[in-house]
Amino acid sequence: ELAMRLVDGIKESLAKISPELVGDIYTNGILLTGGGALIEGLDKLIEQEIKTKCYISENAETCVAEGTGKSLGLIEHLQEGFRKAL
Repeated sequence: ELAMRLVDGIKESLAKISPELVGDIYTNGILLTGGGALIEGLDKLIEQEIKTKCYISENAETCVAEGTGKSLGLIEHLQEGFRKAL
């Protein structure tokens, strides 16, 4: 039941984004990150329900923390981008 709620969330997100981005996702697939990506069979369920390839990050357990650390090293640039977007 919880996995299907996740799938429903993915479907809702896909319905809200631009057709170009949806096309990219269906062409390139979905990359799962974080510890939850390692839940057995989650990738196959997403593939079956969303009808696109689903990949698990090579370093799923640590890649979120690694990306956050890298982002903090670039925080001034990130903040500048957010100001421009606002």
